[in-house]
Amino acid sequence: MKRFLTLGSVILTILAVFFLVSSPLPAVAASSLNTPELTNVNQTSVSDKVLIVNAPTSKLTSGMMSASVVPAVAMITIFADPTNGGTGSSGGNGSTFGTHAFITVKNMSQSNINIGRFSGIAPGKTMSIGTWGNKSEHTGLWYDLESYFVYYNSAYAGRVSASYLITAAQLNTLNSYITNNDRWSLATNCSSFAAGAWNSVVDLSYSLSAGIPNTPKNLSNNIKAKFPGAPIGGSVPYDYLVYYANGTGVPVRSSIYR
Repeated sequence: MKRFLTLGSVILTILAVFFLVSSPLPAVAASSLNTPELTNVNQTSVSDKVLIVNAPTSKLTSGMMSASVVPAVAMITIFADPTNGGTGSSGGNGSTFGTHAFITVKNMSQSNINIGRFSGIAPGKTMSIGTWGNKSEHTGLWYDLESYFVYYNSAYAGRVSASYLITAAQLNTLNSYITNNDRWSLATNCSSFAAGAWNSVVDLSYSLSAGIPNTPKNLSNNIKAKFPGAPIGGSVPYDYLVYYANGTGVPVRSSIYR
């Protein structure tokens, strides 16, 4: 009898963990969001290298998707730089683990959308989102810090990328993931966040892995293996100023990266 009770306890524990992991993340009320400040930089030379892995046969028009082609409101792009750069998120050995991994989300619709904890993201505009463990202002989630580094430092020159068009429902799922992942550690680092964000919305056949251990280099290798022709040096626009997350609260404007 004791053996059966022990087995039953194990099964109940497994089921409890399963439901905790698989339960949907809480949504963020639109009334609690705020609008980020736009930059005033000149981005006429922004790269247009992009591989949309679930693109329809019809082409994009003016950077936005026609509603008659696919009900896509946004595009998520995952980036991973396997090289030894100077703007990594951990300060570790880039030659071994790669430099950094992150995502961007671009508004592909004709109306404003929400991204993470922000509302009012204009049509055609983009935000970068990534997690960091070596910034004095905050350890965890940052908005547009990668965009800042690409614009001012030409960072992540070796970044490999893939893009995926998402619906309004998928954007809601992504926003919940972003809002509830203001954290960083060596085990759950920038590549863990980027792969997790991507996998939260894409079809299973497009899912990616950051490897064991999770690293930007492993993620980059998986992107290239999964999506032959994945571009290097894809676009990371600097449309909005830099903020860092405040848990699930209102993000804080950076006083350093201005």
